[in-house]
Amino acid sequence: MDGITRRWRRATTPTVQDIVESGLCMGCGLCQGVAGGDRLVVEWDARGAYRPRVLARLDARTESAIRAVCPGLRMRLPVATSHATDGANDLVFGHVQAMVEAHATDPEARFIGSSGGVLTALTIHLLESGRAKAVLNVAASPTHPARSISHIARDREGALAAAGSRYGPAAPLQRLHELLDAGAPFGVIGKPCDIVAVRNLARRDARVGRLVVALLTVICGGQAEMPWFWSFLEKQGVTEDEVTSLRCRGNGCPGPTAFETKDGRRFEFTYEQAWGNSVHNWGLPFRCKICWDSHGEQADLMAFDSVAPEHVEGETEGFNSVIVRTARGNELLREAEACGAVIVTRQIGLDSLYEWQPHMVRRRRAALARITGLVLRNGIAPRVSGYRLLQASRVDGLRGFVRNAAGSWRRAGAAREIMLESGAAPAAPLR
Repeated sequence: MDGITRRWRRATTPTVQDIVESGLCMGCGLCQGVAGGDRLVVEWDARGAYRPRVLARLDARTESAIRAVCPGLRMRLPVATSHATDGANDLVFGHVQAMVEAHATDPEARFIGSSGGVLTALTIHLLESGRAKAVLNVAASPTHPARSISHIARDREGALAAAGSRYGPAAPLQRLHELLDAGAPFGVIGKPCDIVAVRNLARRDARVGRLVVALLTVICGGQAEMPWFWSFLEKQGVTEDEVTSLRCRGNGCPGPTAFETKDGRRFEFTYEQAWGNSVHNWGLPFRCKICWDSHGEQADLMAFDSVAPEHVEGETEGFNSVIVRTARGNELLREAEACGAVIVTRQIGLDSLYEWQPHMVRRRRAALARITGLVLRNGIAPRVSGYRLLQASRVDGLRGFVRNAAGSWRRAGAAREIMLESGAAPAAPLR
């Protein structure tokens, strides 16, 4: 009975340790603020990922609070959002109030950014207009530039310092509570799962609703794992400790993947040479493979590479496709356009996303089956609602469902073994 009891507890009230061991932790960093840095820290583990490490025993109330906000366990899209009437409601991409092509007016922001610089331009606009005193995002570590750290932009210089894609692990929400405690309005830019974490916290902490003025994101193919970076560097005869700068892309669109070393060497690759045509080349974490919100449905606005055919081949000046999700996102975009921070070049139809983001379509259709495989293997069931997963799964039929569930079952087992055998899971609570 003890084994049955443990499995039941794990399924219904998983601990931080259980979440990590099951491969559901994305390292967003929010649990550090919820528990307090004296009891739990989110830090780099042996596999080069952000993971929580428990420093002191967490009481039942704290564990419950972490479960409630963890985007690995909770993603609830409000019905009012998923069925809004001010725009289109798509089975795969969700509610779209508007979709346009745009780019930053500032040539430096546009050039440095990974595509059209819209998120950088909106960051600068939020700060210079007084809408926000800070914007929480990520930037390169000053000591290990292949890695990302939580970053707070407070002016144009800070916004430009964080410009460009960071494809590796990142914990932007490590410093979220620092801004909440400061009591001044701020924006947040993160992966879709980071945005969900902030929405989850808003249900428990009223300060989020008062202080967070914008939630901005990208379409996310998943984050590359550091072992992929290490392998990539090793092929060039370089170790991570030798790297003094790294750009995944940017300085053009898409721009080169480039890094420099302490002895003055520079290595530069095209996007295709570095990343290939499939995100599976990056060694995605298990949680990314089962993600059901790659499209950032809980953000106010999302900006990503233009899906227009003339902008997807070779180097361009840089253009973003922008999806507006909420009235707040629409107001921000229109205000930034009116003051000259961004230029909207045209409207875009949702059909373009199906044509140019087919891997995202496949991921959403497979999400329910992949979650099922996870539950059958590791015994933890994420609580998901509002994302139309059942309807989307019907497109692939029973055969597709079984195939995806079986694949997820295998990957969930492998993810758990990696966590347990590599020592990547957090340390046990101190007695």
